[in-house]
Amino acid sequence: RDEMTLKEIIQDDEWDLITVQQASPVRGVPDTYNHLKDLMDYVRKTARKPFRFAFHETWAYSKNYVRKVYEENYQFRPIIMYQAILNTVWQETKKVAINDIIPCGVSIQRARALLGDSLNRDGFHLEKNYGRYVAACTWYEFLTGKNVLDNPYYPPTITPTLAFVAQKSAHEGMEWQKRKFIETKSFINGEFF
Repeated sequence: RDEMTLKEIIQDDEWDLITVQQASPVRGVPDTYNHLKDLMDYVRKTARKPFRFAFHETWAYSKNYVRKVYEENYQFRPIIMYQAILNTVWQETKKVAINDIIPCGVSIQRARALLGDSLNRDGFHLEKNYGRYVAACTWYEFLTGKNVLDNPYYPPTITPTLAFVAQKSAHEGMEWQKRKFIETKSFINGEFF
């Protein structure tokens, strides 16, 4: 179908897991999460069976992204956006008792530390080969509980080296998330970039 309402999507299947995420320009702005609990209440009430929530933590924009909202909220600086996303996601998910975070933002940032600021094709959408593969590896570990470093698959459009960087970045992101603790000081000092 071309169009479905939120209610139709929720009731389309008996979901075990439903994920939520914040719109990209404001993902690091805490007061934009003030309706998250209302959304979660609606989803719980509408779902066909009990399920668990997870939050998809997305990534910071690249440094060459130049829209006004990026300047207003993050001064055109990926590290400021990244830190804001981490702090906000951890703070806001704790308020609504979402215990599972899919840390794509952390995984992408780890890959940036190794590959440079090349994981976005247009400043905010992930690059179609290795950028998306980093996110896919993160979801793989989250959904299966298996270490992605043990998975021999990678797309034929990337090199074995890029595949390893993507898998390692995703694995490190998941390991970091499992600690369920954010040490803000280390992020502000840039130690995790």
